Amino acid sequence: MLENVGESVQACWDDAGKINMGEEWEERVFSQTQKAHREIDLAARDRANRRILEAATEDKVSGP
Repeated sequence: MLENVGESVQACWDDAGKINMGEEWEERVFSQTQKAHREIDLAARDRANRRILEAATEDKVSGP
């Protein structure tokens, strides 16, 4: 899950003498984070973004 930054984070923890990347805590952290923040509804986000862009475009076309 942290493939892109895991090595850098591990190096910091090695220096600090802390836990290792990839141990069971990692899965718990991601699970708790997903539960707390829920999954993003990308379709709803896209609809909202389209409405914003449409409103901005309409404002430019119609002018003040």
